[in-house]
Amino acid sequence: MRLPTPRHPTKRGEARSLTWLKAMGPGSVSSVLKMVLDVAYVLLWLITGLLLLLVIAAIFIPLDNVNITVSGDAGGKQLPLTRTLLLFGLGAATAYFGGFMLILRSLRRIIRTLTMGDPFQPDNVRRPAPDRPDPGGGDRRRLAGARVRGQAAGAGGHGPAGPWANC
Repeated sequence: MRLPTPRHPTKRGEARSLTWLKAMGPGSVSSVLKMVLDVAYVLLWLITGLLLLLVIAAIFIPLDNVNITVSGDAGGKQLPLTRTLLLFGLGAATAYFGGFMLILRSLRRIIRTLTMGDPFQPDNVRRPAPDRPDPGGGDRRRLAGARVRGQAAGAGGHGPAGPWANC
């Protein structure tokens, strides 16, 4: 059963298809998403840079009589704003926005390949080099193959089901 094509709300008697809406390539939805991610990436760069400048400035700014008010159910309390507290807060915010910027950088690379029209780029995936050991600590493919064949070390050198597993 074939569904009818949706009609354009302003035109009568004419069916309008969505053939102009592409998923990949230039002029597609991924191109619009790439522009949005580029703007967000630049904004995160600016915010992270501003926070880094504030961290550097907080090292040298004198904080003699600066207090913060902490309020609760019983009322407010005046506490001194120490340099350590200020540097910790600014450093945590800088690390948060910097980490978010690194995530956005990877997303921009993936969306860029969608915009080019070929999403399967080897640069988008990080794999261990064949000459280096697996960072997971062992050859996972060899261990997985041994489990499938029932050769994983169990009681008495037999698989997990015992000596009757291969019968």
